[in-house]
Amino acid sequence: VFSAANSSGTIDPETRDAARRVLLDLNTLLLEAADALFIWLDAIDAFGTMAEIGQAYGRKPIFLAFSTKVPPEQLNELWYSTHMADKVIFAGSPQQAFSEFIAWHKSEASLVRAMT
Repeated sequence: VFSAANSSGTIDPETRDAARRVLLDLNTLLLEAADALFIWLDAIDAFGTMAEIGQAYGRKPIFLAFSTKVPPEQLNELWYSTHMADKVIFAGSPQQAFSEFIAWHKSEASLVRAMT
């Protein structure tokens, strides 16, 4: 198991920064390879996810699923990200949301194929 913490329990800034760079580069590669972006949010403080939405906007279909536990009035705080999404839903579980994503993505892919 990798840990950026040293023997005193503090994180070495150089190791932390290197690990963050690797994560950023890997995540960018995975986003580029994806044909769509599925996002499950059960809270609105997913700041890295908001950056991923921005990175995918205009290049990949974005499906944004919120837990029904997220109060709808909190979405006002995420207006920018929700407007970037191609589809926004509320679901009771990640599994339910993913099933809806699969059906939506299949229909989106069919639409694209029909247009070409």
